[in-house]
Amino acid sequence: MDIANKIRQCIDFQSIYALENEFNKVGLTVQTTNNSRVILCKIIEGKPYAKQVIDDYIFIGSLDNSLAELTDRTASKIVDFINNNRGASTVIQDIPRTWRNGLKMYEQNIAIMNESLDFIMDSSLLEE
Repeated sequence: MDIANKIRQCIDFQSIYALENEFNKVGLTVQTTNNSRVILCKIIEGKPYAKQVIDDYIFIGSLDNSLAELTDRTASKIVDFINNNRGASTVIQDIPRTWRNGLKMYEQNIAIMNESLDFIMDSSLLEE
């Protein structure tokens, strides 16, 4: 079953977040932001890349709504993002995996401009 069909089978956001290995197969990753929101973003040179919303990443939920029902429209937008941004199979390098709030996520949060005033000071995360 391809990733689009797996996404359509998900009933809640937690199911989407649990597809991390499938996202890695198409060069994408699920990451948490400093505000506990969840994004789907590109992986470039072994690191999450979230410079431009829509071009490099999209918001796909939050840790607080992980059990909320996934709508068909949301699933469709996630599939559209994957189709427009898929790449070679890869994984995040040098970031340990840990369990966080019951979800398997990377320990390090990612700072993005839309959420954080500290983004400008912390932009080294995106440009390293």
